[in-house]
Amino acid sequence: MSDNTEAINQIKDTVKNITNNPNVQAVINRMDKDRERLMNFIKNNKLLFIGIVLGTTLILFYFIAIFRRVPRYLGRMKDYDNVINVQPLEYNKTVMKGDFKFCDFFVASSYKSYLPCTNYYDFASLESIKQVLLYGARYIDLDIFNNDFNPCTKPVVCSGTEIGNWHFTNSLDFDDVCKTIINYGLTAAVKNPSDPLIINLNFKTWGNKDTIDKCAETIRSNFGYKLLSKNYSYQGRYTSTNIATAPIKELIGKVIITATGKIKGTAMDEITNLHPESNSNLRKLNYQDVRDSYDINEIKEYNKRNLSLVVPDFDKRKKENYNYFTPYAVGCQFLCMNYTQPNEIMKSYIKKFAICSFRLKPYKLRYKPIYIKPPLKQTKKVSFAPKKKTTPFYSITY
Repeated sequence: MSDNTEAINQIKDTVKNITNNPNVQAVINRMDKDRERLMNFIKNNKLLFIGIVLGTTLILFYFIAIFRRVPRYLGRMKDYDNVINVQPLEYNKTVMKGDFKFCDFFVASSYKSYLPCTNYYDFASLESIKQVLLYGARYIDLDIFNNDFNPCTKPVVCSGTEIGNWHFTNSLDFDDVCKTIINYGLTAAVKNPSDPLIINLNFKTWGNKDTIDKCAETIRSNFGYKLLSKNYSYQGRYTSTNIATAPIKELIGKVIITATGKIKGTAMDEITNLHPESNSNLRKLNYQDVRDSYDINEIKEYNKRNLSLVVPDFDKRKKENYNYFTPYAVGCQFLCMNYTQPNEIMKSYIKKFAICSFRLKPYKLRYKPIYIKPPLKQTKKVSFAPKKKTTPFYSITY
């Protein structure tokens, strides 16, 4: 106990000696004057001080919100967790034993799958593509741009405008996007890896064919063994093959490539299976085209043997979802929706594909050939052939 008392007394003496030191006293006095000067400044400039504090707070909040922006938007998709329980199409015995065609199904389709937040001035994310696949989408929509103005540039996925090569989001390397699709769309990471997977590429490469050729090379290297046979190459225009009427059983485990933009004369043309401008078995429509159609029955009949792709026609920054019931009622197969915008319409859409990403269309929306019974065999009594009449008195043919 006495040792502790002596130690405490030594510390007190040391502190006393320090505080009595003239140099230390000068520093303490200077700090007091600085504190008094700061208080006078704050007192005389209250508004400026409040503005600095608020500005600093807002900046900190902004950066905190930005760096958590993507997870925050993707987190909203957890609303689907209690609804979705997707099973592979090949487990459906009714479908596998039947003669159903590709055009006989609605397909869970995502619009701009790489954008988790808003449509522009925002982030593109591989995580968004991953989550969309995990929640059952089997139609992935991507916009392809040049990375820069170099003629030998590489393809990237982002949002923007083609003319001027304006990028309104950060850019994702196309090869990284393909690997993400493989890892979370064609493996056991999802419950339905064997379901046909449709990848739509909107080429906005401003005439740079080299970028399009690199896309084809990347697709071959990543999906080569999953691509369709040569019968479906060049959108089937050289083999007169309509993929829309292909048996769905033949497409199990396959990757189907669709594209928009000018791809003729490039390597992409060969591996592209569907293009709305190159052949007549695919139409690209926006929601308003369907809703305001002057001949809705024509769309319904077209979809019985062909395919229709419906996209939103909203050009606002904030994502919106259209009322998909109208194109659904006329048999449009690809109803592209914003998965990261879980409003009531989107929740209803998720329920439609809760069990399977490929939903069989109702009987009245599927093509059924009309067979006419063969005519009855004609009797001689109604024959128009010449007849001969012979009697003991005359013989006549009439």
